[in-house]
Amino acid sequence: MRRTAILRLVQATSAAKPKQSADGKCLAAYQAIVSKFRGDRHSQAWCAVQDEAEEAYKANLPLMDSVEHVRAYVSAVAQGVVLGVFDGGQASKLLYAAQVALSTLHQSKPRRAAAPRAKASREAA
Repeated sequence: MRRTAILRLVQATSAAKPKQSADGKCLAAYQAIVSKFRGDRHSQAWCAVQDEAEEAYKANLPLMDSVEHVRAYVSAVAQGVVLGVFDGGQASKLLYAAQVALSTLHQSKPRRAAAPRAKASREAA
């Protein structure tokens, strides 16, 4: 019951977005599988559908190849926690991976060279 209410809340907030974002693909994959189920939500069949939906959600997590995609990844992990796709331990590891990816992306950016300006000002003096 609680998960259904959370799913409806997430659907409502996702419906407000005009385009499907990178983190929206996870939810769309999850919803596509869950929405096909018409049986009792307390049955073994529902558990199998939920497992399949969780795997689809995980398979659609965005790649962490840019800062924007890392942000989408973090958002998708947070949304996955709300949906019950990830438990606290899994989410912690995934968010740590995002932190490492983000620091790697920041390190790979070329830094502005402040040294030539300082050298030029010394030569002028």
